[in-house]
Amino acid sequence: MRKLAYLGLLTFVAACSGGAISIPDPVAQPDGGGPTSNVDASTEGDASTTEDASIDEDAEPTIPTDAATPTDVTIPPVTCNVDFLLLSNSSGSMGDKQTAYLAAVKTLPSQILALNGGKVDAHFAVTTSDIDNAGTAGLFMKPVTPACEQPAINRLWLTSTDTNLDAAFACRANVGFSGSGVEQGLGALSLAVEATPNRAFFRPGALFAYLMILDDGDESTETPATLVASTITKLDAITTRRSGVVLAPKRVATGCSLSAQNSIVEDFVTRETATRASRTDMCNAPFRFDLAVAAITSRIDARCRSQN
Repeated sequence: MRKLAYLGLLTFVAACSGGAISIPDPVAQPDGGGPTSNVDASTEGDASTTEDASIDEDAEPTIPTDAATPTDVTIPPVTCNVDFLLLSNSSGSMGDKQTAYLAAVKTLPSQILALNGGKVDAHFAVTTSDIDNAGTAGLFMKPVTPACEQPAINRLWLTSTDTNLDAAFACRANVGFSGSGVEQGLGALSLAVEATPNRAFFRPGALFAYLMILDDGDESTETPATLVASTITKLDAITTRRSGVVLAPKRVATGCSLSAQNSIVEDFVTRETATRASRTDMCNAPFRFDLAVAAITSRIDARCRSQN
């Protein structure tokens, strides 16, 4: 009906206008062929019709994890290399101190190896304050009584892997008390770090730890300031990574004579600084060698754990 009305209207218009008119077919296709799409042309080619336009194609993909990163993991300590030297007075003044001394030092190796969570690789050496004999002054010592060390270790120092380590160290630490009465601890330390036979004992990067037992201080004849300075210079040439404890008299008390020889030790410890050395007092009985041992093991453990 609508089509007929439409045709009628056009016929009327044509008649009124007096001219011909072309009537388009309302169902004819536009030029170019196929059926028109009912999709809004404004969206044609718009990526948002197929995917979220907010996605950044250049962004790194998020990789899912199976579980959260644990926060309570304990990191195992790194193995710490320690080169340990016991330097003891071997003069007659140690005669009444032998029992306490040997009891305190005989298990030093196992104590050191237990530090840093058991992650320690160590060398152990012994020498004395007796440097009167130029041929042996400062050299690391094998046992005074060879048969004491079983099996015998043909080396100037011990290592972590040696058999019967504590017993072998105790043999070497038993240096006796018949050595020179002129006790030259700092001189012995200087010679020990520069003696050619000892050099392989000191490993690059290892912590050099020392325990000096100087019950009468230092009796070196060298000028004190010169001796202290030269000793530290020689230590620095070997390594600046070191820590020591000096057991020596440091206060006025019965049985403890204070003189210039004790001032040398005081100066040495001060010059080494608190990071590198501390001092433990030794005056009256009972002689607390055990406190000196506790002090050096504590310092080694702290330095190993901090890896400095």
